[in-house]
Amino acid sequence: MTESAEPNFGDLMAARLRDLMDAAPVVAFVKDAGGRYLYANPYLLAVFGERMGFDWYGKTDMDIWPSKVAALLRANDKAVLGARGLQVFSQVMPLAGGPHTLLMLKFPLATGGPGELGGIGVDLTESSKAETERDQLAIAVEQAAESVMIADLEARITYVNPAFERVTGYTRDEVIGQNLRLLSSGLQPRSFFDAMWAALATGVPWVADFVNRRKDGSLFTEEAVITPIRDASDAVTSYVAVKRDVTRERALAQRSDQLARERALIAAAIRRLPAGGTPESTVQALCAQVVSLSGVSAAQLYLFELDGRAMPIGFVVAGQPDPPQRRLPYE
Repeated sequence: MTESAEPNFGDLMAARLRDLMDAAPVVAFVKDAGGRYLYANPYLLAVFGERMGFDWYGKTDMDIWPSKVAALLRANDKAVLGARGLQVFSQVMPLAGGPHTLLMLKFPLATGGPGELGGIGVDLTESSKAETERDQLAIAVEQAAESVMIADLEARITYVNPAFERVTGYTRDEVIGQNLRLLSSGLQPRSFFDAMWAALATGVPWVADFVNRRKDGSLFTEEAVITPIRDASDAVTSYVAVKRDVTRERALAQRSDQLARERALIAAAIRRLPAGGTPESTVQALCAQVVSLSGVSAAQLYLFELDGRAMPIGFVVAGQPDPPQRRLPYE
């Protein structure tokens, strides 16, 4: 009766480790002392397949990469072998589809021949792109002309950009952690803010004008868009407000509306004037209508004669009897 041979434990482990490296979504390779590839796992070949092709075995980095990249890789290999220990570093590999960022762990292989080197790397390309996009977004927000403010669910300010500091007069350190009420002017009713929080609580953005107060006490008007920020589970975690100082625009619009109303009132007054009235009585009625407008205390209408002299034919001062009409001297 023959006795079956026991499987060699070392061979079993080596096979399983090989299977692991073949299946793992990481870059893995082995190089000999001359820098030639003795092993490259399927993931490495998939990532760098365009460069390495199918005949990777026995190739060096100089056969694969541009000379400058290959020289850097070889210098790093020698540094790892010289240190006789692990070395972790990040490298960017130029590929046709865009650069790939790898976090590499290199180490001498004690069980291999002299100078053999192993390496395992994680492809961080996508996360690196996402990080770059976040950095670009952060720069854009910091340099934006509009005020940007973020607050938590308790209405505490957690972030403001430099534009916010310029508009409000508050520094970032002065407002972080403060309640949004810090900017309140007290001129808008409670119902306005109740409606705002009700909308935001349901995830609906809120667009409105806010009359706020600067650090120096002056009032200003901001056009704001407040949007809930959601996490991966779709829960609202905070709020971001993008605001624009529209104080001057709103004042001009208000003045334009006021002038339009005043012109309409004067036109209505002219239509109500009785027919057959004297020029003096007609003009006096018009001046009285003008004086009734907001911010006007006196109104006077002159008739300029052909010789250049002027004669007031209408003169009304609010709250006083009609003053006498006297021709102006020629001078």
